[in-house]
Amino acid sequence: MTLGTANEEITRSDELWGLSDFRELRKQQEKDFGLWGPHEFEMPQSEGAWDSVTTNSAKVLANKIMGLLSSSWLQLYIDVDEETRKKRKSIANTERLANGIIWLSDREATAVPSGRSLQDSLVAHAVLRGGTVKSVYWYTGSEDKPQCELKAYDPMYCQWLEGERELLWFCYRDKVRKHFIEHAFKKQIKDGADIGSPDSNGYIQMYTFWDDEEWRIAINGEYIDQGEHGLGYIPVNVRSCGSAPYLKSEKYQDTMRESWMSYAANTRNIYDLESKLLSIESSKAVDSGRKDIVAEFDSTLGKASDVTKVGYGAGQRNNILQLDKAHGQEFKGFVEAPGNQVVDQFLSRVRQDMDILATIDPIAYGQMSGSGSGVLAAELRAAALEFINPFKKCIESDLIWTAEEIVSQYKGGQYDKVEVEGKDNTRKKFFITIGTKDVEEKKFDCELVPDKLRDEIQELGAAIQKVSFGLSSRKTVMVKHNIVADPDLEIDKIEEEIASQDPMLKYEKLAKYFKDQGDDRKAQYFMAQTALAIYGTVQKAMMAGLMPQEEGAKPPTVSPQAQVGNMASTLRSPGSVM
Repeated sequence: MTLGTANEEITRSDELWGLSDFRELRKQQEKDFGLWGPHEFEMPQSEGAWDSVTTNSAKVLANKIMGLLSSSWLQLYIDVDEETRKKRKSIANTERLANGIIWLSDREATAVPSGRSLQDSLVAHAVLRGGTVKSVYWYTGSEDKPQCELKAYDPMYCQWLEGERELLWFCYRDKVRKHFIEHAFKKQIKDGADIGSPDSNGYIQMYTFWDDEEWRIAINGEYIDQGEHGLGYIPVNVRSCGSAPYLKSEKYQDTMRESWMSYAANTRNIYDLESKLLSIESSKAVDSGRKDIVAEFDSTLGKASDVTKVGYGAGQRNNILQLDKAHGQEFKGFVEAPGNQVVDQFLSRVRQDMDILATIDPIAYGQMSGSGSGVLAAELRAAALEFINPFKKCIESDLIWTAEEIVSQYKGGQYDKVEVEGKDNTRKKFFITIGTKDVEEKKFDCELVPDKLRDEIQELGAAIQKVSFGLSSRKTVMVKHNIVADPDLEIDKIEEEIASQDPMLKYEKLAKYFKDQGDDRKAQYFMAQTALAIYGTVQKAMMAGLMPQEEGAKPPTVSPQAQVGNMASTLRSPGSVM
């Protein structure tokens, strides 16, 4: 779909902005955002005079999920089978390119107070908005050096037209300050571009459009910047959280919002009810410390007292009610206020049955209502954390798409070499210069590992059992239970340690060690032990028929024992005892 004039594309954007599906999705996203942040509950006037208390359940839930996923260890790697494990180094540069570009993008994004890392931005959008939008774009920057731009767009201000398997058109509606535009597009403004005037809040509307061949930025009905990417597709990915697809209905309209699962998907409609109950409890709790004092007087004998409040507290909180007996006013007793039992029980039910059980169970944070074994606790914790899985899966898929798009565009663009640095999936720092011939287009895997929710002892126990009973390979359990950072490297080390138990290798290593230390006598001694170990093993194999003797081989004129004896004699120094 080819982009038209700026006014044509802005008109298309406005039409999509007004479509009921997008409008209702935005309304849901605004509500969820408000419940998490700026929304303040107001008790309806029809309910009478009550305090207004806003529950913090929504904020706590969203912040816990975002905290877990944002602080999770990002493992972005290319998995390889056993046949290609020894060629692991050939794809290490591909992993480093993806991880390095993300690391560099994070450094640039967090250079300003409002900036966040890619992982943090995607987590926040997934949890609060119910989905994510991101783009990858390679281009040749200043000094003809290749540069890669990663962006995470706020999904609430994104619009798109879908094809069968790709986006046909994409727009991001952004509001920015005038000084931002004047800095970013100073050359265009100098050449006569008209950016218009800010709105009442000091913002200017900016549109970013993408089609399968180019991108353009429009402000005030004019294109202010543009470029050709020539990819043949739009390098933007839109993803909603949750497993439910966009299901249409004959009875219900605007159902696209149901496929965008935010933190509040299960609890969105109970937070105002919870706030109302808290408001009633708060008012009654305050009133429990207040006493109404009733006094009688006779106006025929004198006027009433001027004192209206007595007691402790700000403004002397205990009210005095004076009754005039001369006018037939008489105290008949206090009206008994209803108790809090019903409110307390209902609030407890709302929190327990509708709030906690619909989100993250307290056991996820170590709070158990009963005793149980460690395995039971681990299983219950895993079940409680299932609520974060849709968000975790969404972010992992986002980062896989980002990594593969970084490599694909760089490889296909035939760019010059690029310097990248960062930390790989084993948390090791690297700085390397990579060219297009150094990378391969491979499928990435991604794991977000929330370390603080792992019990290493229980994980190790489960892993050992799986391997012991032949239910899984060592490498699989290392990956599944996050036992080590690099399973391939760890398996190589294990095999090396097993091999080192062989006497010949053990003596050979000791000989090398003493030689490096400058102790030639001990080095020769362990070399002699190495020769004896090899000779003994060969002799036993030949006697057992496991190794045939070489035809025409002549026996040594001196036996190996004699050779060792001669070697040992050279190690002795005058007066030494071996």
